[in-house]
Amino acid sequence: MIKNRFINKNYLWLSAISTLIAASVSIPLIYLIIRAISYEGFTELIFRERVFWIAFRTLSLVVSVTFFSIVISFVLSHFLTKSDVPLKKLLTILCCLPIVIPSYVYGMVFVHLLGPRGQLFQILNSWNIIDTFPDLYGFWGATITLTFLSYPYVFLPLRAAMISMDDSFEEASRSLGRGKIKTFYYVTLPLLLPAMRSGGLLVALYTLSDFGAVALLRYQTFTWAIMNMYNGAFNRISAAALSLLLVFFAVLILSLDSFLKGARHFFSSSSTSNSSSMIQLDNKRWLVFVLILLAPIIGAFIPIIGLLTWLLKGIIYGDVVVFNVATIFTSLKVSIFASISTMVISLPISFFAVKYKSKFSLLIERISYIGFGLPGIVVGLSLVYFTINFLFPIYQTTLILIFGYSVLFLPVGVSAIKSTLVQLNPNLEDASRGLGYNYWKTFFKVTVPLLMPSILAGSLLIFLLTMKELPLTLVLSPLNFKSLPTSIWAYASEAFFASAALPALILILLSGPASAYLVLKKNNIDVRG
Repeated sequence: MIKNRFINKNYLWLSAISTLIAASVSIPLIYLIIRAISYEGFTELIFRERVFWIAFRTLSLVVSVTFFSIVISFVLSHFLTKSDVPLKKLLTILCCLPIVIPSYVYGMVFVHLLGPRGQLFQILNSWNIIDTFPDLYGFWGATITLTFLSYPYVFLPLRAAMISMDDSFEEASRSLGRGKIKTFYYVTLPLLLPAMRSGGLLVALYTLSDFGAVALLRYQTFTWAIMNMYNGAFNRISAAALSLLLVFFAVLILSLDSFLKGARHFFSSSSTSNSSSMIQLDNKRWLVFVLILLAPIIGAFIPIIGLLTWLLKGIIYGDVVVFNVATIFTSLKVSIFASISTMVISLPISFFAVKYKSKFSLLIERISYIGFGLPGIVVGLSLVYFTINFLFPIYQTTLILIFGYSVLFLPVGVSAIKSTLVQLNPNLEDASRGLGYNYWKTFFKVTVPLLMPSILAGSLLIFLLTMKELPLTLVLSPLNFKSLPTSIWAYASEAFFASAALPALILILLSGPASAYLVLKKNNIDVRG
């Protein structure tokens, strides 16, 4: 047992580091508050009827995308971990592919292939099969797009939770007379809720902050309104006010997560999980295989087919396909640095939130989640404002760009580490300190190695997100900075679709190995807590 003076010292160190990090990532929020307060018409703006309907549309989209993502992820995880469906490893990799598709790329391809006058309509119409095609613009188009792009955020932690879950809990429940439905409700669901909440939270915040898909599919949300105001030279303060309202809804989502109770501590006294029981699908194995395959077909194969179509058409018709190879190395470099820096600052916040539970540590953790609820352009412009006025030497440098990525994706790192940290058996740390290791030596020699699978998984996820981030990159990138996302956007905005397709395909190919590693490694921890 550690003496109180050591506990206080360690608490002070962790609280100081966590507070400094939280203060740094709060810069965009502080900027928004200052700008909004300086706007005299702030109260009048937020109570306009138009703003009410924008808020209603935004929250409707968040709820629908989060709900359908959880449902799809549960079905996929259940069959891929609990049944004898064929080619599990291949299906698991394919189910994670949508995470590498940027929403602006999917939106462009979605409209091109599935729009009212898109390629699918033209093919079916030429065969005299249909005369009209459903209009997928608006709510349902945005819901379909964002659901099939973001469900991997739930699928990854939920699959890991199902793999780690000890089947003896369910067997004990059934042996006591409870049926499958009651066992699921009273035993299985509580064990899976932490993974559902952490993944669902990321999906909700991702949907809240997305711009590319909703803009291309003509669904008016807060990000759409904010971007339009920022593009107008005379509406920047109004945009800041709306952005602050968007932060309010991000805080509301985080508060709802707290209301539903945070992650609980579930750990087995055994060092291995028992997952011997498998659902025998018999002659339905290949039918289930096809149904599971629909998720990656809609989420990944459709945009890839669209990009290949653009590229091949450009080559066939003699279009000049322009591509700068240096953009590949630039994207890789900033993505690697961003993932490392984000995970480094995620460690103290996660550890402080789990090991020293209090209202203050909860506040620090919630502040770290704010960045993911902000549009990239809002974070970017707030950092531009801050660096111009206070840190001009690092204005438009790679350093501030990487810091911007860290602000955006810090919740991913915190969520990855915390979800495992709450499951570590505290007896291991107690045993280490009982053998003479001090607090920090135990942390680096025992705790961090046990967290390494989750740290690596979180790093790879941040790498994928950074590779495809566009708005923040456009605002904060240094002069003559060219990455894969900026190249895609530049070519597509000029209608050079063949040139846009090539960097988009390269972006997907580069992100693929990281996505595959995330699912090939089970990330199991021998002793769970």
